[in-house]
Amino acid sequence: MATGASSPNFDDRHIRWQTLGDFKHLSVMVLDIDVSNNIVDFLVKFEPNEQIFVHRHLAPTNILVIDGEHVVYETSGAAVKNVRQTGKAWITPKGDAHTEGGGRAGAIVHTV
Repeated sequence: MATGASSPNFDDRHIRWQTLGDFKHLSVMVLDIDVSNNIVDFLVKFEPNEQIFVHRHLAPTNILVIDGEHVVYETSGAAVKNVRQTGKAWITPKGDAHTEGGGRAGAIVHTV
């Protein structure tokens, strides 16, 4: 469960989640920043049944769902593009615009 409770998949109770400015429905933990290669390695925690802001990926992005359901929506937020379950790996292509969020229990994803 991405709620901070113990889960058979992933226990995030000891992670120091940080907010990202005024953005709602997500928190992050930066694992590493490789400035010379412009790579950021981080975890994202999405709140249950919520969508974040519309955004466009500036580079290909590798994603692994660590816990919960990662839901990706069209830019309008009305239509679901796909639902990624725990253990699903995905590459989001450069230029892809969408909104995303957690399923009914939220989601935790590893992003590079």
